[in-house]
Amino acid sequence: MQTIKTAVVVVLLLFVLYGGYIALNHREPELDPAIQGLVDPDVFGADVDLPEPNFPPPRGPSAPSAPAPSNAFEAFAKNPNPSFSAPQPITNPPLTLPASQAELGPGIPKTAAPELPEIPSLELPKIQPPALGVPELPKSPALDPPVGSLLPKSPSSIDSNIQQASSTRVPTLDLPTLHGDAKTMAEATQPRMPSSASSKSYSNAKRMALEQANAGKLKEALATLSVFYDAQDLTQEQHNDLVDLLDALAREVIFSQRHLLEVPYVVNPGETLEQVAKTCQVPVSILAKINGMDEQATLAPNKKLKVLQGPFRAEIVLDRNEMTLFLGELYAGRYPASFGSEPAPKPGVYEIQDKQRDRNYYSANGMQISAKDPKNPFGGYWIDLGEDLCIHGSSAVDTGSTNMGCISLSPLDAGDVFGMLGRGCQVSIRR
Repeated sequence: MQTIKTAVVVVLLLFVLYGGYIALNHREPELDPAIQGLVDPDVFGADVDLPEPNFPPPRGPSAPSAPAPSNAFEAFAKNPNPSFSAPQPITNPPLTLPASQAELGPGIPKTAAPELPEIPSLELPKIQPPALGVPELPKSPALDPPVGSLLPKSPSSIDSNIQQASSTRVPTLDLPTLHGDAKTMAEATQPRMPSSASSKSYSNAKRMALEQANAGKLKEALATLSVFYDAQDLTQEQHNDLVDLLDALAREVIFSQRHLLEVPYVVNPGETLEQVAKTCQVPVSILAKINGMDEQATLAPNKKLKVLQGPFRAEIVLDRNEMTLFLGELYAGRYPASFGSEPAPKPGVYEIQDKQRDRNYYSANGMQISAKDPKNPFGGYWIDLGEDLCIHGSSAVDTGSTNMGCISLSPLDAGDVFGMLGRGCQVSIRR
């Protein structure tokens, strides 16, 4: 099989070599002279159909006419581009540069710079910066140093404004409601009860409280005046005026049925008044009294109650023979008090341990007075402070003795205090 393939290739190569040989040695046959005159020689020319040459016409009447070429090839040889005008030489205009650039080299001609149309100048209006104005404030000699010493240094362009600011003083910060004696900002922002309040501060606080009350903000008015209750430098007239306002506000804010302290409490199904009082940390008796119901009354679901968020606290001032109740920081009422010697009250902070109704009285000498006896110094109400100290009512009849008991209140006041102070409430005693 391999032998047959080799033979075929050899045969093909021989054919190729023979064809090349014939092509190299072949000669064109000469035309028979008998028929040469019968054929136009132009038939054997190039098969090119060229247009007749379009020579430019003579430019004068006496210009000789150029003889037409004998054939197309001769015409093309004499004029290679017979159908187009003779090409014009390309000349570039001279490079013109401004005078400053023409001196850069000897090869560059110096020509005048082209004149451009003048562009009108755009003149923007001059904007004057606004003057730095400092609002003029009323002068007050109480602030030292002045505002100018507190400002940073500024450029000279606003020196006049700084001088104007330096010549004005900011009015003093008036804090009549909390810190009438504050001299600095640190004292003004420090939460504390004022140990003393000036007459002017109380007057400002009273004016503000009346504005709040007229606007319906009775709770805020009560808070504004409550902090002045312990002020030491109020005149007696101012103190009497203060407590009259406080009593009126406390009666409406705390002890009326208006919801001025908290949002109304909505009773849940099956909830009792005692459970609500325990949640609010107040005795059930005060909650029942405020809402005008019995302590054992059944509450209807979704009933709205006025609630107080307790607990209450009491302050007893021995030198003033007075006990004052507070609900948080709000003044809640004051009660005259008298003090006995069995035992005598002593300053300190106490916590209510227990309270009872109709308790028997035991004197220091061993005498016992029954709870139902009108001569009983406890008068039906007894609140234990610990350390043998107590708050109680008073006897229904005059016994002529002034040393029996400890901290005594009138029978009516003792009932109110008994309803507001519960176990765990704080009682402070001071001179």
